[in-house]
Amino acid sequence: MTPAAYGEFLCRLFDRWTRDDPPAASLRTFEGFLADALGVPGGDCLHQRQCGSYAVVEHTGDVYACDFLVEPDFRLGNLLEAPLWELVRGPVAERFTALKPALPERCRKCPWLARCGGGCPKHRRDAGGFAEPSYYCESYRTFFTHAAPRLDTLARRLKPPGPT
Repeated sequence: MTPAAYGEFLCRLFDRWTRDDPPAASLRTFEGFLADALGVPGGDCLHQRQCGSYAVVEHTGDVYACDFLVEPDFRLGNLLEAPLWELVRGPVAERFTALKPALPERCRKCPWLARCGGGCPKHRRDAGGFAEPSYYCESYRTFFTHAAPRLDTLARRLKPPGPT
């Protein structure tokens, strides 16, 4: 799917999702965007500001930093060789968590950075590493331009009243 087509798809799906007030269906991506608008972390790592909040354990005991990057370069180790707490604090995990904030200049200047978080490092990969804008950058720009006002309105309505 092209980035333009994905952006349009997100907009159409968001419009359907917000027909119910509040939305009746659970769509993790939109709920993550809504959580962000509410000022709380969403459950989807894709648009968080930092990666590394979980690990993936394969049936062999191999542990990886991310389920999108189950690759030798991101293998943290094996549970039969070291405890999980040690693996998730090791040098490979540190290298992995450094990928997300290492954004190209175009991303750092983008008005939507606070909402998209730079996207997934997997989608920022090029021949030299992870230094490109996300393949889906155009998709997210289209989506946030379309949906941000309604996300903010929905967040204001759903936010519990604070202390008086």
